[in-house]
Formats: sequence, structure tokens, C-alpha cells
Amino acid sequence: MGRLPFESDVGCLRKELSSDTHPSFQIAANYCQQDDHGVPLPLKLKGALDLQMQAEKTNIAYTN
Repeated sequence: MGRLPFESDVGCLRKELSSDTHPSFQIAANYCQQDDHGVPLPLKLKGALDLQMQAEKTNIAYTN
């Protein structure tokens, strides 16, 4: 798979978590997280409470 152009963080995470390639949230988040000149940006998880809870459990930064 791969992150598609203009794909949202929520869409990317849901796609990756449903695949056999990235079975854990942390691996999927690392794959989907965008960066700004090498600095990871917080995931944009607005409206995805289930993903926000998983991000909190794994200490991954997000905005809602």
C-alpha cells in the first residue's frame, strides 16, 4: 500500500490498520505521520475518537 496524495491521516490509518502490513497502531501511525523537514507533525484525528484513544495509549501526538 502507501499513503496516497491528499489522503487524510484518519483515512491512511484506517487503511493501514486493516492491512496485514501494519498490524499495530504505532507502526501504522509512523507510516502515516507526515513530516515537515524531518520533524514529525501531529496526526490530524478530528472526529476519530477510536484513533485518538489509540494515539493516547501509544503516546503519539495528534490534533483533533
